[in-house]
Amino acid sequence: MGHRSHSTDESTDRRFDRSRRRFLAGSAATLALPTVASAAGASEHGAETDDELEAHDVTAGDGLRLRIWERSPDDPEEAVLFVHGATYGGRSMFDPPVPQEYETWMRFAANRGQAAFAVDVRGYGESERPEFVMRNGEPPVRATRAACDVADALAWIGERFDRVHLVGVSWGTMIAGTLFDDHDPEVVSLVQGAPVYDLSPELREAFDHDGTSYRTVTKPEVEERWNAQIPEDADPAAFRGADPDDDFVLDAVWEALHDSGQRASEEEILAPNGTLEDVQQSPVYDAAAIDVPTLIARPSLDTTSTREDALALYDALEVPEGRAEYAEFDGATHMIHLERRRHALYDAVHGFQGRAP
Repeated sequence: MGHRSHSTDESTDRRFDRSRRRFLAGSAATLALPTVASAAGASEHGAETDDELEAHDVTAGDGLRLRIWERSPDDPEEAVLFVHGATYGGRSMFDPPVPQEYETWMRFAANRGQAAFAVDVRGYGESERPEFVMRNGEPPVRATRAACDVADALAWIGERFDRVHLVGVSWGTMIAGTLFDDHDPEVVSLVQGAPVYDLSPELREAFDHDGTSYRTVTKPEVEERWNAQIPEDADPAAFRGADPDDDFVLDAVWEALHDSGQRASEEEILAPNGTLEDVQQSPVYDAAAIDVPTLIARPSLDTTSTREDALALYDALEVPEGRAEYAEFDGATHMIHLERRRHALYDAVHGFQGRAP
């Protein structure tokens, strides 16, 4: 699957013990309408297909370059912006280079008439990496900074579309919530998928870190984190909706991640640690600030986004006219959007967005 560059520019107690230590998934700059820079030089990833993923570069309010991915049908009337979580950038989460028939979330949205966008917040994917000190340095990307990047992306998308839906996943839900706290986003609906809101002391302890700015991640670690939430009697590749003998979903996620600007070596990528700081200070936003129809979507096997925490977020919402909804999806993990149950999530989200005024 290629992409085109434009110049206009992420049960049992035993499973819980294994997976709680793995967190899947960073701003206070003045919001200004971003200018568009060249995305020339964007690299090709994955197998060839009959369509292309478009890459745009947008300049954030403070001057850093942000990558925005787009997959759109002809003449879309509305847009959706996806916000990734920790470790993984927008492409690796929402449109990795899997075969076309697998139908990623961005492809699903585009196939149903929406212009689908995914932003790489700074330090992730193909967006510019902030300067950092690896050891004992302040994490360069916290939810407040990332929210400004999303606001800049929304401003750019808003030049083309009057109706824009917002979808956050994992740490992306912290970013999306902070966006409503710190900015006044012009979106018509919000989906908080696999949300992390106000974590328990046990989970905060599990997600503690050594004070470094970034951490390194390998493909075996990605696989271990993901598989930790999959039932032990299930085949992980098949659980991801792939052939048991060909774990192409995992391979595609790693390919998009490793071939991005996060690459550190042949075997490792870098991921900012701001997420872990946000977890320690959660909740990092006031859910009552969210003023648009909101869907809380939680996978049943998710031991990071717990039912207690997801319901606490739902109960804290003060969405006008009772336009808040809660849904759980059986037989899916924190990575539901890249698993065999993904279409249940896709359908529920698309239906919810269609009900937004």
